[in-house]
Amino acid sequence: MLAIVPLLARCIGAPLGEAVAEDFDFLHRTLFSGMGSLLDGGGSTAFWRPVAHQLYYAALGPVIVGSPRVVAALHVLLLAAGGLLVYRTLRPHMSGFAAFAAATFPMFSESTRTLVSWPSQFVDVGLYFFSALALREASRRRLPTALAAALIALFCKEVGVVTLLMLPWLPSVLDRPERRRWLLGSGAVLALWATAYVAVRNSAHLALPHGIEHEAAGAPWQTRIAWALNGSVRALGSLALKPGAGDTAALVVFASLVAVVAFAVIASPAVRVRFAARRGWIGWGLAWFTLATATLVPIHPLWQPNRSQFGATGAGIVAALSLEAVHPAAAGALVLGRLGLLLMSPPAATTISEAAPETGAFMDFVHLSRLQRFMNETRSELARRYPSAAQHSNLMVMNLPRSLSYALGGDRAAQVWYRDTTLRTVSFTRLVADSALPMIAAVQYQPRGNPQIVLVSPDAMRAQDQGFRHIRAQRWGAGIQSLARADSLEPDASLTVFHGNNAGYRSLALLQLGRFTEAEREARRALTLYDRDDNARRVLGLVLIQLGRLDEAEAHVLRMERAYGDVPWVQDLRARLAAARLGTTRR
Repeated sequence: MLAIVPLLARCIGAPLGEAVAEDFDFLHRTLFSGMGSLLDGGGSTAFWRPVAHQLYYAALGPVIVGSPRVVAALHVLLLAAGGLLVYRTLRPHMSGFAAFAAATFPMFSESTRTLVSWPSQFVDVGLYFFSALALREASRRRLPTALAAALIALFCKEVGVVTLLMLPWLPSVLDRPERRRWLLGSGAVLALWATAYVAVRNSAHLALPHGIEHEAAGAPWQTRIAWALNGSVRALGSLALKPGAGDTAALVVFASLVAVVAFAVIASPAVRVRFAARRGWIGWGLAWFTLATATLVPIHPLWQPNRSQFGATGAGIVAALSLEAVHPAAAGALVLGRLGLLLMSPPAATTISEAAPETGAFMDFVHLSRLQRFMNETRSELARRYPSAAQHSNLMVMNLPRSLSYALGGDRAAQVWYRDTTLRTVSFTRLVADSALPMIAAVQYQPRGNPQIVLVSPDAMRAQDQGFRHIRAQRWGAGIQSLARADSLEPDASLTVFHGNNAGYRSLALLQLGRFTEAEREARRALTLYDRDDNARRVLGLVLIQLGRLDEAEAHVLRMERAYGDVPWVQDLRARLAAARLGTTRR
C-alpha cells in the first residue's frame, strides 16, 4: 500500500481534487436537482455510469466543492486498497515480490496521478477498485460477490466488461465444472448490463463527445489499434504521447529487461522451466492488457493516458512473472526502473501558462494541474472577496485563453460555487453592450502577473468601461477622469493588466489632446505593466513619429511587425513612419 507514496510525491504542488470542466455537469445536476434517475447520463451526454456519475456526485457533491482534498484522499485510499486486493489475489500463486511488482504496477505510472487528483476520474478509480475486489472474490471462489463487484465496476465505466470476461479464466482457481458456472454467471450479468446500457443510451440520447464516433469510424482500424497500443505502452513508462526527453531512458530500461529475459530463456533450461510454470498467469495478464487496450480504440483520437491504468495490472503480471522467472533481481530492476521514470515525469504546474502544454494528450496530469490551479485560485478569491452574489448577476472573465475557459464549464462553475442557477459567466463584450450589467466581479488572467488570477470590482470595471466609452466618443478629458477613478477604485498594484489597460486608454486620449510627452509616459507605463496592450503599442509608435524620433520609431515598428505581422494598425504605423522619413528628407 505504501507504493502509492512515490506517486503522491509527484503530485506535490497540485490543488488535488479541485473540480474542473465536466465535474460541474454532474455537480450541477446533483446540487440543484438531486440525484434524479439512475437511468440517464446523470449530467453526462455521452455515458451511462450511474455509480460514478449519479451516486458519487450525490454523495460527495458538497465535499468536492468545499473540501476537494478530502475527495483526493478518498481516491488515494481506494487506489491503495485496490492494489492490496490485487496483491492478495496474486500472492498465493507467486512469490511475494512478484505479486508486489505486479500489484503496484499501476502506481508507478505518472498518469495515475490524474486518478488521484480529478473527481471525474472516479470512473477509473471505481473501475479499478471494484475490479480488484471482484478478482479477490473470484480467487476465493465466491461467485455472487465477485459478480456483484464486477457489476459495480461496470456501473463505474464500461471497461468493466474486461473484468467480467476475465473472471472465469483466473488461473489456478477454478476447475472445469466450476468455470462453466462462472462463464454462465458472467455472461448473464454482461447480457443484462448490455441490454440496459443500450436502452438507456437510446432513451437518454447519449452520444460520444466531439463527434469521435464518426471520426473513429473514418480512421483505419490498424491506425486506431496502433494508436491505442502505442499510447498505453508509453503511459506505462510514464511517457507523454508526444516524444520527449524521457524517451531514451525508458527505451534503455525496456530494451535491457527484454534482452535479459530473451537471453536467459534461450541460454538456461532452468529459466525455461520456470517460465513454463508461470505461463498461465502470463497469458492471463497479457489477455487482460490486450482487452483493456482494445477498449481505447473507440475514443481515437482523443488520448488520455489515465485510461491505460486499468490495463496496467495485466501488463504488470506479465512483466513481473517474466522477469522473476529469470531472477528476482530482474523484477526488482523493473520496479526501480519504472520508479525512476515516474520521478522523471513532469511536475505539477506551478504557474498558469497561457498555452496548454504540448504533450499530445487531450488531458493529462500537466494539463489538469494547470486547469485546477486556475480554478482553485479563482474559487478561493471569489470566496474571500465576494462570498455571496445577487441573483441574475454575471461573473465576467477577461483575458482568459480558450483552454482555461473550458475549465469553467460555461455558466456552471459560477452557479455551483454560489448555488444559484440564475448566474451567468460572460466576457467583457457583454459589459460593452450593456453598461448596467449586474456583476459579481471580473476574473482577470495576468499571463506574467503575480498573482496570475485577480478580481476586479464591479465599480472599477464600470469606471473603466465608462472611460472606454468616453474615448470612443472622443471625449478625451472625460475619459481620462473616468480612468483615474477606475484606478482609484482598485488601488492594488498587483492588478497589472487592469492598470496597464487604463494607462493604454489614457495614452490614447493624451495623444489626441496633443500632450505627446505625457502620452509617451503613459504608453510606456502601460507596456511595463502589460506588454500586450494594443493601445499603448500603437500610441508609442505614433508619439515617437510625431516627436521626430524616427530611429526609435523604426525599432518599435519592427518589434510590432514581428509580434503582430501585417495587421492594419501596424501597416498604418509603417506608412506614417515612411511618410515622416520622406518629409525629413525633403526638408
